[in-house]
Amino acid sequence: MAQAAAHLQMKIPKPRSEILASVLITAFVAFFVALSVVNLMRRDAMIPSAIWLLLVTAVIFTGCRVEGTRTVLRGFLGSFASTQFVERAAGEGQRAEVCFGYRLFGHRFFHLRLPIDKIRSVEWHTGQSSSLAGRDMNDWLVALWFDQDDPAKRVEGTRKPDQDVYIVGPSGKREETAAFGLRFVEFLRESGVPLVLGMDDSTFERGDPRTNESGTGPTPRCD
Repeated sequence: MAQAAAHLQMKIPKPRSEILASVLITAFVAFFVALSVVNLMRRDAMIPSAIWLLLVTAVIFTGCRVEGTRTVLRGFLGSFASTQFVERAAGEGQRAEVCFGYRLFGHRFFHLRLPIDKIRSVEWHTGQSSSLAGRDMNDWLVALWFDQDDPAKRVEGTRKPDQDVYIVGPSGKREETAAFGLRFVEFLRESGVPLVLGMDDSTFERGDPRTNESGTGPTPRCD
């Protein structure tokens, strides 16, 4: 699961079906964007072509404005990457971080960096498909909850208004998700996050930082 204590790393599984879906969706959007541009140049079907281009532009612009251009670009490229991982590394001031990234075209990219002292809990549960169907649809997810410092992102009336969530890995059957979730919890523990069993066997929360907080040895940077 992980390498030496000085450089902990864990592979995150990604089904090929997700990569294929990303390719098909991108091809679909790109084809109709190109077709719309050609139509406008030929002055043919101008209204639907203009609407499609405006819609695509609005989606991209909104994403870039909210998340940032680099974040959107990294997320887009990551949808085609078959090799994803999480690793413990040193951030600014040698502050230990947990970094989520992927490898593509021989290069490593990181799309999320979390200081270990901001990680609050890990849990796995069913997703929206099960909620809508009223039964288990084999869409269990591993969720990582962490503190966020942006007051604008605070959501009043929710269970964790000052925290944000990141979904780790793909959805799947309960047994497979639980096995992956336990490996991820163990990785975080080895990285210095003192997680203890919560209200049930699918919830792990941050415990007493005095009992298990520090990692071992020097850590590399997320480059």
